[in-house]
Amino acid sequence: MLGSIDNYDKKYLLDMLAYLLLDENAMHERCLVNFERAKNIYRVILQELKDQVKLKEETHNENFSDIDGVCFDWGTMCYLEKRLKFIEEALATRLMCKG
Repeated sequence: MLGSIDNYDKKYLLDMLAYLLLDENAMHERCLVNFERAKNIYRVILQELKDQVKLKEETHNENFSDIDGVCFDWGTMCYLEKRLKFIEEALATRLMCKG
């Protein structure tokens, strides 16, 4: 999907989506579809990044630098997944408060 976009820009896009999803001023009922779309885009980008890290892990483990880079990348993926979970919980809480 986003193969032509480098990983730095993908992570930047995830940051922008996270900001949008956590912006309480953006939450109103007509935006719910857009929030679902934004969460789905976040998931797709995250999965692409995870697939790249997995491939890197399978093909680059010849020295300490390679292993260190893969471990760093997995740490970043863990952070991005936890942030998405936090966003989903925050959205659910806001929806319950509005309901």
